[in-house]
Amino acid sequence: MSSYQFSTEYWPVVVVTLGERTSDDDHAALFRSWEAVFARREKFVGITDTRRVRDVGSAGQRARVAEWARSVSGVVALYSLGHAVIVSSALVRGALTAIGWVHRSPAPERYVATAREAWDYCLGNLRVAGLAVPAHVAKHHARIAALEACRL
Repeated sequence: MSSYQFSTEYWPVVVVTLGERTSDDDHAALFRSWEAVFARREKFVGITDTRRVRDVGSAGQRARVAEWARSVSGVVALYSLGHAVIVSSALVRGALTAIGWVHRSPAPERYVATAREAWDYCLGNLRVAGLAVPAHVAKHHARIAALEACRL
């Protein structure tokens, strides 16, 4: 059983939800899923939810992720309009943001605390690029906003 979910249900928003830990097989499957997104040759935005992650993986796994990310950076630059990563820790969000100032991603990235912030950022990027937000995506975004408003 995989420890992540990869969804294009809300295309052009790609949503990845990571579990507590990911195996080598999970990473390979994630890479294939992203490569299928790139093969569409369409503009998209991405959201990765890391709030459940408890283990960042071995040094070897992290090296393979970095190597793969370098190998797809050109296609990411062509098609990605931005990526939001949901991170629970304000300290980690700050550190990741600072690292991004030094090591630029091929597409815009933002580290956020909530799903609503992630969706706001990504849908904003679609609109700035002149792309319409499909009705089912806007409806899902409204549900997320309403759920988070109830938690306040």
